[in-house]
Amino acid sequence: MSPQPHYQPDTVDARQLLRVGAIFALAFGLILAVMYLLWRPQSSRKPQADAVPPAPRLQADPRRDLLATQMEQQRRLQQYGWNDPQHRSAHIPLQQAMARLAAQGERQSAATDQKQQRGAWR
Repeated sequence: MSPQPHYQPDTVDARQLLRVGAIFALAFGLILAVMYLLWRPQSSRKPQADAVPPAPRLQADPRRDLLATQMEQQRRLQQYGWNDPQHRSAHIPLQQAMARLAAQGERQSAATDQKQQRGAWR
């Protein structure tokens, strides 16, 4: 006598399906609630435009400080000077540096052209 074949049932357990669906819905709702609590809008803490920050206030006038920094940077770009106190490295005006680089590039380009012309005649 051979054992009876076991077939897969052709019905779905509705109660089990509803339990799994309810667990997923509950988990989803719980996740949304936690996310809302963590990232809820901070409407009670709106920043004020003219609010003075607490001490220590390191910059009395930030706009003036920014302007002074920009003027110092422009002055440095337009003058000669030393980069370090030991006088090992210097800087030159920006326009002169660009002119020197352009001239150096022209000399290298001319030398390359001459080498190519000599190589073409051989």
